Amino acid sequence: MCVKVIGFGTGRCGTKSLSAFLSNQPNTRVTHESRFLAHLWYDDRDISFNHFWDVLHRVPMDFYGDVSFNHLPYVERLAVRSAAIKLIYLEREPDATVNSFYEWTGKNEFPVNHWLNEMHTPGQYIQSNFDKLFPKYDKYTRDKKTAIALYVKDYHNQARRLIEKYPDRIFKLKLAQLNDDHKLNELLDWLGYDSNNRNIDKFKLNTNETA
Repeated sequence: MCVKVIGFGTGRCGTKSLSAFLSNQPNTRVTHESRFLAHLWYDDRDISFNHFWDVLHRVPMDFYGDVSFNHLPYVERLAVRSAAIKLIYLEREPDATVNSFYEWTGKNEFPVNHWLNEMHTPGQYIQSNFDKLFPKYDKYTRDKKTAIALYVKDYHNQARRLIEKYPDRIFKLKLAQLNDDHKLNELLDWLGYDSNNRNIDKFKLNTNETA
């Protein structure tokens, strides 16, 4: 059976590291924010999900998938669709996540703001291809950092509700646990990897890279 691995988390929480760790396992390809599996936050959910499902089944590997922040709207459908789908939720402490996003999106001369519509921040930010991949919070604030905090809070709350509803379908992992060999082995056991054929020792989380 080919296992489909879908990781999700707010972003700036270790998703890139999780993707790298999983892809380092035998006969595995787990991408990070793949453009082939990207979908707009407010997309037509049926059309987007059908495309997503089709792409997932094109790669003939034992373990294949993607890790990205914008899989959250599809997690429940995936949870009930097939036992061959393994869902991993990666979580980082909220304040650290907000600060990391704020610094990351404003660290150069071309700052971006994925959480507020451009019409409400004219001339302050450049447009980004990622803007349509995030939910918007103009209804509640015009402040970028406040909007990020609302996004992180909403994301964590939605993810936790899904874990409560589907406790056997979603594996929860905290950012710091990417440096915990015992937890990583527990994750690989849950995914179905052979205990005698896995790569743990060579992986260590780069604490400066928390995408």
